[in-house]
Amino acid sequence: MSGGRSGKGERLDERVLREGLAESRSVAQSLILAGRVLVDDEPVDKAGARIAPDRQVRLKGGARPFVSRGGEKLAAALGDGRLDPLVEDRLFRLVMTRTLVADPAFERLLTGLRRLCLHAVAAKAKSRSGRLHDDPGFATALARQCFITNYAYAETEDLIDETWVPREFDQTNTLNVDFDFLVTRKWRLNLAWRYHTGWPTTPISLVEVEGGNGSAEEDEELETEYEIVLGPFNSDRLPDYHRFDARLSRQWGLSFGELTFFVDIQNVLDRKNVAGFDITVDTEEGELEQIVEEGVGFLPSIGISIEF
Repeated sequence: MSGGRSGKGERLDERVLREGLAESRSVAQSLILAGRVLVDDEPVDKAGARIAPDRQVRLKGGARPFVSRGGEKLAAALGDGRLDPLVEDRLFRLVMTRTLVADPAFERLLTGLRRLCLHAVAAKAKSRSGRLHDDPGFATALARQCFITNYAYAETEDLIDETWVPREFDQTNTLNVDFDFLVTRKWRLNLAWRYHTGWPTTPISLVEVEGGNGSAEEDEELETEYEIVLGPFNSDRLPDYHRFDARLSRQWGLSFGELTFFVDIQNVLDRKNVAGFDITVDTEEGELEQIVEEGVGFLPSIGISIEF
């Protein structure tokens, strides 16, 4: 089936994103094109297809908790105790990935890894002699902190007129450092630093237009004019991006799930990351001004989340 009912309803990619089946709209569109999105158990391969509210939307084979089978195998090994906790600790201290496409996805990845790390180490901890400690206090002491470092090198390009050109959100180098620890028995503090190469941008300039098709006297009376000239597409880059975040949280176990209260501060140092430029041009005076558009600055928030 190539499309849904037209006219009324919500776009399929927006529906997939709203129901939490994908982490971003671009991921939702990729899933749809790959034929993994089913509407009333029939595949629909058009992201713009209109889907009525009463129609069921799901992923073929169900949603997977990890991006690959390797994650599933690792989780299984951690769950049944096949890995030495000391090995587990080293695994989570250095997590290498091949690609990282967006901040929200990475936030979810870190959250899952952090919880898996803490639960695994708290559940099974060995002393230096190799004996298993069943003492919850000993396991909790080992689980008081968790350190995760992630580096990714990725090139995301398109072939345009026989030339490879970086995509708009290509970030060649990405580095993330995450440190999570218990401040007290009930409060947890998470510190995170994010860095990536600046996004591609297209250079822009003004050049003087050579005019004059009449006599020499007429040409002298003509005013000098300028026109905008774009450089090679996405051949330049914005300054590198980095920010430091902090989050303080407390959790309560409930009969039906888990309640978390948190205070979150993004960009604690209020770094002025460049998100782009607003261009103003005066073609008569030959002046081009690039006004920096900054990303989100210091941003505090407070909230409650419930997991069932």
